[in-house]
Amino acid sequence: MGLSGAWRISASDFDTITSRAGVTHTDALRALLPQARTLSVAPISNFNVGAAVLGASGNVYLGANNEHTRVSIAACVHAEQCALANTFLGHEEAVRAIAITAMPCGHCRQFINELPNAKDITILVDNHDPLKFEALLPHSFGPSDLHADPIHFLSHPRTPLRVLAAPTVVPGSGKDADAAVAPKAAVESAVAAAEASYSPHTLSHAGLVLVIGDKHVRGSYVENCAFNPSLPPLQMALINARMQQLDCRAAEAVVLAEREHEVAVSHVDATLALMRSVGIRAPLTHVQLQCRGDGESGHARQRDCDGADGDKSEESRSPGTTSDEGPSRGEEGDQTQG
Repeated sequence: MGLSGAWRISASDFDTITSRAGVTHTDALRALLPQARTLSVAPISNFNVGAAVLGASGNVYLGANNEHTRVSIAACVHAEQCALANTFLGHEEAVRAIAITAMPCGHCRQFINELPNAKDITILVDNHDPLKFEALLPHSFGPSDLHADPIHFLSHPRTPLRVLAAPTVVPGSGKDADAAVAPKAAVESAVAAAEASYSPHTLSHAGLVLVIGDKHVRGSYVENCAFNPSLPPLQMALINARMQQLDCRAAEAVVLAEREHEVAVSHVDATLALMRSVGIRAPLTHVQLQCRGDGESGHARQRDCDGADGDKSEESRSPGTTSDEGPSRGEEGDQTQG
């Protein structure tokens, strides 16, 4: 069931599929799991996992586990993370249900717990009855444990950022020692990806762009309150490239833009290691960012940076749509709907 090779299925196509098959949305979402599993790349575990997310819009987003060799095992992406990265790139703001070929591990349960109204999300697992997510994580640790007024992944506001210093090429990246910094348009695209990122816990907003031909393939940092289940920007960009059937090894430039302050998280070293692992030989341009609310001492403040009262107007588009302009959540001209 589904559209062959598709990572994303529009609400109208999903409704048509379920109607013709005479099944419920729940059954149809489960039926997409074999297709999702074919997207898995698991050279380490040889354990292929697929996931399908039903967004609030009715669109469906597929994902699968992605494993990387010759690098820290922390670089691996779980199927649920992959599917939710796809959901993020599709501009969804909430999730109704998640279907998975295997019971989600603790890492993924914690990642899912960052979503809006996570406890009410329906979880569908092969050979198990449907259940609410709250049953999988009954005594949870989440954003509300760290913040009195928490924000959540997918529904989070855009964070306006500005370039703090001239971009530089990271030593040891690329083939040439005297490689030039990435073009201005690529830098601006990476800044936009950072503005769309989700980092309410450490305020370390970050975005990355792979320049492949005429495309700027974006990835945004997705943070977790438990830290370790966070999804780095390069991993999301690699998922984005796969969805567009683009070879990441063909990247001519890579740009990492990240917010700087006294306790900021940096992705430079991990990005370099994963670039080498997957065969990206392009130079890595690093861009330091600052939010207008950050103090001169380097102290970061979140509420002064979330736009005007958390306004999302600059990025608001219908779920599943694409755009080539402005600071937005997806990749410029990102993958089309299934």
